[in-house]
Amino acid sequence: MKNFYLSLTLLFISILFISELKAQIPQSFKYQAVARDVNGNVLMNQDVSFKISIKQSSISGEIVYAEIHNVITNQFGLVNLEIGNGTVVLGEFEDINWGDAMFFIQVEMDIEGGTNYQLMGTSQLLSVPYALYAEEAGNTSSLWDSTGDNIYYNDGKVGIGTDTPDISSSLEISSTNSGFLPPRLTTEQRNAIENPAIGLMIFNLSTYCHNFYNGVEWKELCGESSQWKCGDILIDPRDGQNYNTIKIGYQCWMAENLNIGTRIDGIIDQTNNDIIEKYCYDNDENNCDQFGGLYQWNEMMQYSTVQGIQGICPEGWHLPTDSEWFIMENFVDPTITDPNYQGWRGVDCGEKLLVGGSSGFEGLLAGLRKWDTAEFLRIGESTYFWGSTINPYNQVNTWFRKLNSHNPQSYRNGCMKSFGLSVRCIKD
Repeated sequence: MKNFYLSLTLLFISILFISELKAQIPQSFKYQAVARDVNGNVLMNQDVSFKISIKQSSISGEIVYAEIHNVITNQFGLVNLEIGNGTVVLGEFEDINWGDAMFFIQVEMDIEGGTNYQLMGTSQLLSVPYALYAEEAGNTSSLWDSTGDNIYYNDGKVGIGTDTPDISSSLEISSTNSGFLPPRLTTEQRNAIENPAIGLMIFNLSTYCHNFYNGVEWKELCGESSQWKCGDILIDPRDGQNYNTIKIGYQCWMAENLNIGTRIDGIIDQTNNDIIEKYCYDNDENNCDQFGGLYQWNEMMQYSTVQGIQGICPEGWHLPTDSEWFIMENFVDPTITDPNYQGWRGVDCGEKLLVGGSSGFEGLLAGLRKWDTAEFLRIGESTYFWGSTINPYNQVNTWFRKLNSHNPQSYRNGCMKSFGLSVRCIKD
């Protein structure tokens, strides 16, 4: 299991820039962020404070300007800042010589709205210096496209404008080893952007498409090159973790065990407290990283009894029903023909579903957390997966699947909901 936490506590960042450049060059730029707590929960309608610092030349370079913002997040956890218009604690914003060097923005935040700032991260400003440097005209050469718009190159940065270069409304993007990465937002987060600039582009984590704003509405670009398809990596926007996926028949499954939430000790039952809780085998977080989390049924279902619900799965995915498990098993091993059969089923379904099997499901022998003694048992020997369908013959139980290292079949039966088992999600 691969982790991609962006900071010690909570931050997903997108930056868009101020758009009044035609009349006069602004001495500020816009910054937008989504605040989340350590569990990945959005901080809604909450006082938070930011300390923003501009560093020159490198990530560890000199701080040439710093300011403070005290704001309240909206219902989506979004905050909107204008860098340059905060409470100044160091330097003068208008004295920054954007054309003189590379500049970096350092973000610190206190989720209580005080001054106990935590470092969120530092990243290079790729567009702002040039938007502000345009006031000095810079070293600009230009070409013309077929529409007559001026396509200009300003010290290596590309933009489109009229006779006078206008870098307003440009988008901050992150550089990687293989290209550039636009801000990644869910549809809700995108829709909460106030007055988006024309041409603003994001990658939509809800639809796995690129979106751009045309001045009236958001449009999606879902061509072959940008649309997510089964077999691609699934990025969970709640915590940045990624998961392999696999198409089995016409279904799309996660090919790794879900690992979302805050670890609690196995001796404690998971509770309905608005925090996703997980067990890690032997109370060791490293086991969650390798084998995924273990969850009690109610926690997995988020305290619903509706089969096929999203539960703790990422947006666009849900918890498999008993019939969806059967459809997958039947595709992998056609000798499994009775959806209601209890016990070991088929010929080689289990073998095909384990790591290295031909199905690509890659079932890990993750063990379980026992319901009555709270012991962790059978890691490296067996694995157990929840379904979201309650056993109609015994409402205390729900259907589950078991695979193990010494039986090539798969096993179906009822299970007490207070066990801690593994979770796989299936695409809506």
